[in-house]
Amino acid sequence: MNNKIKYGVAILVSTIIVIAVYFGLGGAEPLVFEKETRPMLKVYGKPFQGEYTDPTIEKLFTEAREFAIANEDATLAIINYNTADIDSVKQFIGFISDKDYDKMYVEMKEVTFVKTKINAHNLVMPRPDKVLEEATAFAKENGLKLDELSIEVYHKESDLEVLFPCKAE
Repeated sequence: MNNKIKYGVAILVSTIIVIAVYFGLGGAEPLVFEKETRPMLKVYGKPFQGEYTDPTIEKLFTEAREFAIANEDATLAIINYNTADIDSVKQFIGFISDKDYDKMYVEMKEVTFVKTKINAHNLVMPRPDKVLEEATAFAKENGLKLDELSIEVYHKESDLEVLFPCKAE
């Protein structure tokens, strides 16, 4: 067998493996959006504003994740505020709970969300800008306008719910 055929077969087999892994990890799952109104949502945690590389962001995430793991009534959550700066982030990192805690929190009452669930491994999850683009299109089709933030709710390792609060008209 000549080298061209060997390389061709190797590339074909590699491509098939990559595609199989991508599908197996949930990379081809479509984003399905729905409208949901909640009477109240409370996110407990701490604010962060700075660069993605700041170690504080990892520390806050780890603290919130460990708290959520240790408390059945808590679910890891991150509020992402839209900012113009592409090199930094503004977030509120913590957990959602119906139980009252003596901690700093962000509260939303009678809020309508556009939401989607993403069941895929982190390696193949859709990019945040793609999720926002599709959520914006869904909102527009349904006569809604998204607010300037989103909430990521981490139920399990590869089970993410993204909530986009809608502005009151």
